[in-house]
Amino acid sequence: MSVEWPLVLFSLLAGCGGCTFAYLALSDLLTSNKKGQFQIALVALIVAVVGGFCSVAHLASPQNVMAAVWNIGSFSGISIELILIGITCVLMVVYMVLLKRGAAESAQKAVAAVGGVFGLLLAFFTGHGYVIESQATWNTELLPFAYLGTSLALGAFLYAVCAVVCKVDEADLRKMAIPVGVGAVLGAVSILGYVLAVGFEAAATEPVLLWGGLIACGIVITAICGVVVMARKQNMDSLAVPCVGLAATAVGAVSLRAFMWVVGSGFLGLFEVAMNSRVIGL
Repeated sequence: MSVEWPLVLFSLLAGCGGCTFAYLALSDLLTSNKKGQFQIALVALIVAVVGGFCSVAHLASPQNVMAAVWNIGSFSGISIELILIGITCVLMVVYMVLLKRGAAESAQKAVAAVGGVFGLLLAFFTGHGYVIESQATWNTELLPFAYLGTSLALGAFLYAVCAVVCKVDEADLRKMAIPVGVGAVLGAVSILGYVLAVGFEAAATEPVLLWGGLIACGIVITAICGVVVMARKQNMDSLAVPCVGLAATAVGAVSLRAFMWVVGSGFLGLFEVAMNSRVIGL
């Protein structure tokens, strides 16, 4: 089955934006210093919005876009994704407004926490819509968890990179070392879980994606960078490890999504019919 790149980019960017904001929310709860919070929230918002436009590109026709909007109450896979990305982006904007106006810290933390939860849900449900019985290599809950895991790792490293660039205090950065490292390791574990669920025989049919994208970048390098961050062998005010981790995780996350498509059975025509049915709420 050919790779649907607009959907790959949608899930990648929307999930990354949502999880970056989740890490921002966690940092807001763990620290009292607001330095860099606005800028990081803006980056998360931009990434998520670009991801949303990639989804629109997949719908191709303006009629399909409007059909998805008008049938948002159908709670199909597409409508759930639209609802989640809409709510997440609105909460990001509200959080930035609260920061700019110097609102009560309790209000900022509450909005950040709720937005972070929705960001995680967004990452999960961008993959959950593919869990269908007619597609053996997709019919496992490990697939959406792999989407969530890779988005979590991406968000962790993107948050770390942005925090260093924004010169967040090193003491506050160190408080986020373990969460960032855990997110990276979870991303690696989630990829491994899905590969094992698909089966090595099926996975081995795509050696470049398997050994290069998934194992080397998505599992080994991502996990090593996560462990290094947790062990604090690298100063948290350095860009070296977060940048390497971000690059490797991005390759692994793209490879996972492409891998999902290419190991699927070839029923493109039926899939297109199903996608159109989901759009109009049938």
